[in-house]
Amino acid sequence: IIGGGFTFVNGTPRKNLARLSDNGAIDLSFDPGSLINSGSPTEIIVQADNKILVSGVRNTAVPDWRGIVRLNSDGTRDTTFNVVLNTQTPDIELQPDQKIFAAGSISSVNGQPVAGLARINPDGTLDTTFTGQIAISGVSTATIQQHGNYLVGGTFLSVGSFFRQGIARFLNGGSLDVEMFDGHVHDGAIKRLWSLPGGRIL
Repeated sequence: IIGGGFTFVNGTPRKNLARLSDNGAIDLSFDPGSLINSGSPTEIIVQADNKILVSGVRNTAVPDWRGIVRLNSDGTRDTTFNVVLNTQTPDIELQPDQKIFAAGSISSVNGQPVAGLARINPDGTLDTTFTGQIAISGVSTATIQQHGNYLVGGTFLSVGSFFRQGIARFLNGGSLDVEMFDGHVHDGAIKRLWSLPGGRIL
């Protein structure tokens, strides 16, 4: 699956999202049509059931989703998943339990206030058991580690009263890991994070 800012693929109309065969030909069985009319995909995740999560997009004519949409395998919208974020461009990660961890300039999920981080249930509702917060303007990326903790990167300088420059780890419930992780990035920003085997971080 490819995402970006385009309107045609191999001469076939496709707005910012398409699926290709292994020889590069467009897969005509996947067609989102006019579902996405604003924004370009920032993250694309194919679930185990072949449904597809896409972030960074919206449809200005459809008010019941924004920022993240879930597609069926044929490209149509999965209407069992409805979420409205205040922003179109979160970084998202899919958990094994199919919940979605989102990080970015997020201040609300379905009208409920959050601060930079949110965990979203498989139906699009906010998981209120996650209570992590961070400076909204300073979050760029996130990744999930093997034990279910969350690494968050960006340009922030602190989390609450704790000095955390550019990188921080949150425990599964949302509290800041103040004992086992104390990394800092000086004179710069973290744009992307990946969790590697053995607990290492790229």
